[in-house]
Amino acid sequence: MNKALLKSSTSETKVTPQIIRYRTVDDKVRMIDTSYTTDDENNQDTLIKAERNAAYANYYCKGRLGRDAIVDLGGLHFKVPSDEEAPSADASRFSVSRPGFADQSDYPDVELYKVGKETSYYDTFLTREESQDIDGDTYIALISDITEEVDPEDEDVKYKMIVFMNGAKTDYFVEDDAKRIIYTTLNNSGNISRAETLNIKDFDRGDVVRFGFKAGKIYQVEMLYDYSAQLAGGKPGIPDSTIWQAMNGTNNDWFNGASMYQPAQPYMPFQLSFGFVNKVDGSVIGWGYRSPDVIDEVYNQQTHYIVYNHDTDNMYMGTIDDVKDYQTYGNDCSRIILQHSRGYFRSMIVFN
Repeated sequence: MNKALLKSSTSETKVTPQIIRYRTVDDKVRMIDTSYTTDDENNQDTLIKAERNAAYANYYCKGRLGRDAIVDLGGLHFKVPSDEEAPSADASRFSVSRPGFADQSDYPDVELYKVGKETSYYDTFLTREESQDIDGDTYIALISDITEEVDPEDEDVKYKMIVFMNGAKTDYFVEDDAKRIIYTTLNNSGNISRAETLNIKDFDRGDVVRFGFKAGKIYQVEMLYDYSAQLAGGKPGIPDSTIWQAMNGTNNDWFNGASMYQPAQPYMPFQLSFGFVNKVDGSVIGWGYRSPDVIDEVYNQQTHYIVYNHDTDNMYMGTIDDVKDYQTYGNDCSRIILQHSRGYFRSMIVFN
């Protein structure tokens, strides 16, 4: 192993979090390339980390970082926690996407990498975040249970939310000062949110939520679907609480008030579609927004089905075989919530 991967702390050896390239042979790592170079390395075929002036701004916009770096929009954007948090951080704190999808924003802790010196483009864009606010890429989650347990970090009793999210069942402690995020304006002029003190009793089994994390614990919660009340967002004052679309007057999305299919804003970072399943044909699901006897939207996806069966109170990771269509089951058909991010599938929750 390249010695640059290791650093010594007293008598203990620790792994340094960093970007590497590696090559496998027979499913074993045989070669590792770090950004630490030696005199005998070929600089045209080795990983290079950008040496940037610390005084330069880290504002990113459509491939340009600050005033001195250009990022390949088709490269990789790694979102990771801080080096101190990384060894114990939950998998949800790590993600990979394209720099072309990165938010136009200031990134206080960022690194750039490329292979070889000839190109002017950096194809790897890494950002570190001590906290992870709810944003367009945040996965939706289905609450399975809420318990009270002793947090081993500080030995205090805290609430713990047990949820199905991103294809797995997992659990997170809730910070004592956690906030509930509520969006008060949802239209084409943008969105306005407010933060209120979190009342854990507002949430229960079957609710669909999103989380913001700090040091691996929940410190933001957004209600998307109140299962017990069967209304979207838990927002009071909706004339007909059974109509999902009443949140913003559009048919298939929730966040920012613009459909992924509208030409003006075709690639919104977060969209939800809610509906009643009309048909299942192979891997294709068709559903209607207000009624199961029509098809307003179709999608083909065979992974990340989170299923909640009301009659048996059973919650599990399922398959497309768990989706019940109107053509076969009539009014006993499934209700689904589908999450996209810029048109890409993220997750589907199936209520039976």
